[in-house]
Amino acid sequence: MPTEQQAAARVEAEIDGLLDNSPELFERRLNDLAVGIWFNNLELQVRARQSLQRLIGESMALADVIGRRRVALELAAIDEAPKMFARQYGKTPVIPQVPFREAFDDIINRLAVTFGKDIKNRGIEIARLYSEKHAFALAGSTSRVLTERVRQSIAKSIRRGESVTKASEAISKIGGFTKGYAHTVYRTNLTTAYTAGRFKQLENENVRKVIRGLKYSIRGINTRDNHRANSKIWAEIDDPIWNTHSPPQGYNCHCRLILVSKKRFERKMKSQRRLRADGSVRPAREPSGGGPDTLADGSLFVTNRPDRAIYG
Repeated sequence: MPTEQQAAARVEAEIDGLLDNSPELFERRLNDLAVGIWFNNLELQVRARQSLQRLIGESMALADVIGRRRVALELAAIDEAPKMFARQYGKTPVIPQVPFREAFDDIINRLAVTFGKDIKNRGIEIARLYSEKHAFALAGSTSRVLTERVRQSIAKSIRRGESVTKASEAISKIGGFTKGYAHTVYRTNLTTAYTAGRFKQLENENVRKVIRGLKYSIRGINTRDNHRANSKIWAEIDDPIWNTHSPPQGYNCHCRLILVSKKRFERKMKSQRRLRADGSVRPAREPSGGGPDTLADGSLFVTNRPDRAIYG
């Protein structure tokens, strides 16, 4: 049985496996769309946008069920968890090495063993939700951002008297924008879906018998100060603080939420004098200097807990 630290490490490694491979696909789709916009090729634009939307939907749905699956693995590391969670899981197949449907169905089938066959029906709903709603919206916003960027590059080329006749030249003129945009926006949206999947799986009554709280976890030495301040947060699953302090807390956020068993959580709450005599817990307070990133327009990055933002 893996230790809690090993389970946490696997959480990081598995989601990173998806995040580190998929942005390259996203970048290629963006490049195709950029070329279509640059040369006013409507057919190429439509084809590239459809491909982009499909990739977004599939990747976000896969990130969601990976988040659900990691709940089972973390439970397996907790001594008081029922035997139903003490199962070993192999490495998750990751697109593009494995087709989306094969990877998605593989995880859903494993979840069904632990959480019941009903998850298979929900799997269909999960895939449809991301494909029809969130992928469409993200593909649309991405297309608008990219169109404006391409127009700026075209205007600059005209002012300089430069002629662009090849796709590779057009991509070069954008100045690496698609690569940076892919790694920033794509990763952030997959992290949102991953966290949403974890919260949704935490609704399971058998999980709630074992898990009472969550702790905010950071990684790396380059963590932003406000994210580091968030690492002081220990709170119940439904504590209001997670409405504004759930990862991602900004673009390219690498933070995670770690499951905390009832026994460990109650010990922590007792040490913080937050455990009341009747067994209830005082809500968490926002840590000094913590909270989500402030964007360029002055608004906060996070407006809702990921599962509520995704599922409503």
